[in-house]
Amino acid sequence: MAHVFVVDDDAIVRTVISQFLQMGGHSSEIASSGFEAIQLLAKNKPDLILTDLSMPGMNSLELRAHCPHFSPEVPCALLTGHLLNNELGEQFDAIFEKPLRCSNLLETVTNIVRKANLTA
Repeated sequence: MAHVFVVDDDAIVRTVISQFLQMGGHSSEIASSGFEAIQLLAKNKPDLILTDLSMPGMNSLELRAHCPHFSPEVPCALLTGHLLNNELGEQFDAIFEKPLRCSNLLETVTNIVRKANLTA
């Protein structure tokens, strides 16, 4: 079971992803912004950060840049409804295109966490 931070400015997306994760036996904490996610990182260490690409205030790239200061070994996956270039995609451990498929999300979360635990 993984503990996942879900960071998205859309409350419905956060709720749906949290429910998907719960169906797969995972737990989650939600944040509505990159700033809120950094506050969570200061208190808890997740197994994975799942963050939206475009958020007001602090986007996923800025959040990703802050993550090593708090938890350098925590994998980070990207949620997006946009087309991405390869350079951007290489900065994340996985990319999920919206709309999400529950089975794809759960399988990928399990694989990322398993790989991170093997390399830790």
